[in-house]
Amino acid sequence: MMTFSESQPGKRAFQGFSLIELMIALLLGSLITLAAVQLFSTNNQAFQLQRGLTDVQEQGRFGLNFVSRQMRMMGYEDPDLGLADTAGLVLNDFIDGAVTYPASAEGGTGNPGNDRLTFSRHGDIGDSDCEGDVLAIPKLVVSTYWVQGDELFCMGNVDAATTGISVISGVDSFQVLAGIDSSPNGVPAATLYKKIDSVLATDQIVTMRLGLVLQATQNIPTPAASKDILILDRQLSSGGGGPVEEPAVRRVFVTTVRIRNVAWGDI
Repeated sequence: MMTFSESQPGKRAFQGFSLIELMIALLLGSLITLAAVQLFSTNNQAFQLQRGLTDVQEQGRFGLNFVSRQMRMMGYEDPDLGLADTAGLVLNDFIDGAVTYPASAEGGTGNPGNDRLTFSRHGDIGDSDCEGDVLAIPKLVVSTYWVQGDELFCMGNVDAATTGISVISGVDSFQVLAGIDSSPNGVPAATLYKKIDSVLATDQIVTMRLGLVLQATQNIPTPAASKDILILDRQLSSGGGGPVEEPAVRRVFVTTVRIRNVAWGDI
């Protein structure tokens, strides 16, 4: 500690900081450091949350777009291919060789409470199914979608040895409704929506409504409590061991797909 003596009249000696002044300085420094750490932690949590939400948005958009692209061709039939099979929404199990493709079902196989969606179309040489497998001969192309674990799977029928591929992850719920035109007037428009199990072979399906509930899979801050979620015709309860019981950041995605290949004479 430096000490200056009074060598001139009227000058006061300076003997450095007192202990109290040093303690105050240390306290202020600690408070500033704590504030900086808190600010960094808050910004980091905000960044992680934003990244998680972005990932959920991308997964949701990709998943719905993936299924929608395939579904727009549902029911396509080409008489020049010489196929006897009728294309459309598959309401009964479809057998192709040694493989059985389950029919569309409300709360179908896989995670309970999730729907299974199966549909078909005519495919020519060079076409591909939902897995990307290419046809070597004209064939009825069947695609089936279901939830297994927390992933949305699809399985095509071009490769008989396949067990399906994962489309997206973080899926809490997958729901489907069929839009039926029950008022023939020459204009395709859904007048009511039915659950998959309620669709009849004679129903004129003009739209399909798809719903997904996704949760962020990254390690991000979660809400203090979960909330009930309504997705299409299904209420997901936050209690009783339901799919949204555990608190998490979730988003709901819904889209309506217009079916291009309809029986125009019956619309």
